[in-house]
Amino acid sequence: MRLSLNIIKKYIDIPRGITPEDIKQSLSRSTVEVESVEVGESDAVFHIDNKSLTNRPDLWSHYGMARELAALYGCDLKPFSLYGNIGDFSVPGDLSIELKAGDLCPRYIGAVIDGITVAESPQWLREALVSAGIAPINNIVDITNYVLVEVGQPLHAFDADLLGKPSRIVVRKAKKGEVVTTLDGVSRKLDDNVLVVADSVKPIAVAGIMGGAETGVQDGTHAIVLESANFSAPQVRRASQFLNLKTESSIRFEKALHPWLAEIGMRRALQLIHELVPGARVLGVRDEGHFIDKERVIDIDHRFITRKIGQHIDQKRIISILEGLGFLVSSNQDDISSVTVPWWRSTGDITIPEDLIEEIARMYGYDNLKPQEQRSLLRAAHYQIEFEMEKRLKEVLALGCGMHEVLNYPWSDAAMNKVLGTGDGDWAMVNPPAPEYAYLQTTLAPNIMKNVRDNVRFFDSFALFECARVFRQGVQEFHGKDELPLQPKMVAGVAVGRDKKVFARLKGIIEEILSVFRCEHIEYLPDAQKSFLEPESDMRIKVSGSEIGYMGLVDQGVRNTLDCSKKQVAFFELDYVALIGGRTFLAPQPFSPIPKYPPILRDISYFVPNGVNADSVQKMILGAASGKLRRHEFFDIYVKDGNKSMSSHLVFQSDETTLTDKEIDLEVGEITEVLQKKGFKIR
Repeated sequence: MRLSLNIIKKYIDIPRGITPEDIKQSLSRSTVEVESVEVGESDAVFHIDNKSLTNRPDLWSHYGMARELAALYGCDLKPFSLYGNIGDFSVPGDLSIELKAGDLCPRYIGAVIDGITVAESPQWLREALVSAGIAPINNIVDITNYVLVEVGQPLHAFDADLLGKPSRIVVRKAKKGEVVTTLDGVSRKLDDNVLVVADSVKPIAVAGIMGGAETGVQDGTHAIVLESANFSAPQVRRASQFLNLKTESSIRFEKALHPWLAEIGMRRALQLIHELVPGARVLGVRDEGHFIDKERVIDIDHRFITRKIGQHIDQKRIISILEGLGFLVSSNQDDISSVTVPWWRSTGDITIPEDLIEEIARMYGYDNLKPQEQRSLLRAAHYQIEFEMEKRLKEVLALGCGMHEVLNYPWSDAAMNKVLGTGDGDWAMVNPPAPEYAYLQTTLAPNIMKNVRDNVRFFDSFALFECARVFRQGVQEFHGKDELPLQPKMVAGVAVGRDKKVFARLKGIIEEILSVFRCEHIEYLPDAQKSFLEPESDMRIKVSGSEIGYMGLVDQGVRNTLDCSKKQVAFFELDYVALIGGRTFLAPQPFSPIPKYPPILRDISYFVPNGVNADSVQKMILGAASGKLRRHEFFDIYVKDGNKSMSSHLVFQSDETTLTDKEIDLEVGEITEVLQKKGFKIR
C-alpha cells in the first residue's frame, strides 16, 4: 500500500523536526512494516508491506494511519467533513434496494444524485490519487477512489439512466452461467461462488470487487446511483479467488470492514461531490441492512497490565495511549476497570485483554521496556521408568538387532484384519478417518503386515518393529463420565527373508530382549493358536510362568496377500508391561571374574523323537548336567523324512581346577544317559 504524507498532513500536525525517515522508523517499530519511503519535491510516499496490515482493516486508509501517528506523537487528530446524516435524507421513490444474500451483505446504502457534470478532477485530487498509486479518470470516479484511500471504504457509482426507471438494485448470488463485463473490459463467467449487484434482469457489478462496464459512469452521465455497502469478507475472498481478480476494493473488504464505515464513506463522498461538482443534488438516500451493532467491552485492570507487560507503566500513560487510539477507558483514581473497543477495531482485531496489552506495549515502545531476569521455581523432572524402559527396548531392537522402527496410526485396516483373522476390534470410533478404519487396533499385527507389503518390493530382507498401544475390552480408567478402554502397550516385530532362517533370527532377537530385561525361566511352548501363523512354528512365550507373547512363521496364504509368496516372514508380539515385569529400575548387567581355568568343549549329536522341540531338549540337557556345564547351544538341526537330528556344543569349566578328560566323559555320559531314557538315539 502507498501512503501519501500530504494526505496524512490534512488530519494531523506533525511535530517540527520529524522527517519522513523518522515516520518510517516510528511506524515500523510500532505498527506496520514500512518497506521504503520515496521523498519527492512536493510529497513523500511510504510503501507499506501489505502482509503487516492483514489483521488491521482500519489501517487500509490514510485516516487510519493518521490516527496511529497522532497516538505515537501525541498530537490531535482532525476530523474530516461529512455531508448531513443518512437518516435526514428523504428516501428516493425511484430506487429500490433488495438484499437477497442474507449475512453476505449486512448493509447497502444507495444515494440518487442528479445534476452531475462529468469533468476532470481538480489538481489536488489528481495529485493525491497519483501519490496513492491510482490513476485519475474523472471527477466522479476520482471521488469514489479518493474516499477509498482516505477512509478505507470502497464505493461505486452507477449511471442512473442506465439502470432504468425506476431503478432496482438486487444483491444476490450469481446464477451459474451468468456473464458480466467488468470495468476492465473482461467478460467474466459467474457461478454461485460470486455475489453480484444486479438490476431486474442481469448482474451489473461483482459485489465488493469491481463494477460492470455497461452501467459505469460515462462522459454524458447526468445522474448517478452511488453505492456504499458492506460485504462479507470470506465471500469477497472466495469470489476474488474464483475470478482471479484482486482489486483495491476486494483487498479492503477481505479484511472485514465494519458496517458503520459504509455510512462514513457515503457521507464523505457526498461532501466531496457537494464541493467539487457544482449543481449536483442529492435526491435521496436509501439505507438497507440487518446488522447488529454491539459494543465490545473488555474487562481489564492495571495489575493485569503490569503482570503481562512485565513492567509498571503509569496509569495516566496507559489511558492516554488507549484513548489516543480511539478506545473508551472506564477508570477511577485507583484503577482501570474496563475498555470499550471502537467500532473500527471491533471486527476481530481486538477481542481479548491480551490484545489491549499489545496495543499498550507497542505504543509505549518496545525499546522502552527494560529486560528483566526471569524468575520461576524449577522442579526436578519426575523420573519415569516406563519411558526409560521403552527407550532401552528400542535401542536393543534398532541398534543391537538391526531392526527399523515403524510408526502406524492406532486404527486397523478391516481388509487386513480379515486376512489375518484377528477380527474387527473391540472399540469402534465415532468419527473414523475412513469406513475401512472404523475400529481401534487390538493387536499390532495388521498394521505391521501392511508395512511388510509396502516394503517387500524394495528389499530382499529386512526387519521391522513397533512399540504402541492396543485397545481392548475392559475399563482402564474414567475420564469424566466416560470409560476409557484397556490400552496395554505391546511390542511387535517382523523379519523377512528368503528362507526359514528368519525364524531363527527373530527368536534370537526375542532372546536378546529377554536377556536385556533380566527375564528368567523362559519357555517356548507350542500352539499359540494364531490363525495367520503356520501351526508347526507358532509358539507361546512364557517368562517365570506367565505368558508374555507369541511368535511364529506367517502362513503361506497370508504371505500371498502380502505379495511375498516366495519369501519367509517371521512375526512376534510381546506384552510390554509383562515384559518389564513391574520393575521400577533396570538393574545393571552382572559381571563375573574371568575364569582362571580353561573351558573344555564337547559336541554330541542325536536323533530326536517326534513331537519334542528344541526348548525341551535344552531343559533335559541342562537338568542332567552338573554345575560344571557352563553353556549349551545348538549348532546343527537336520530334518528329513520325518526324522530330526540335532547337534549341541557343551562347554564345561570349573572355577577351582582344570577339568580332566575323565571328568568330562563322566559329565557327557550322564547327559547322554538321560537323553536315551527319553527315547533319543545318540549318533
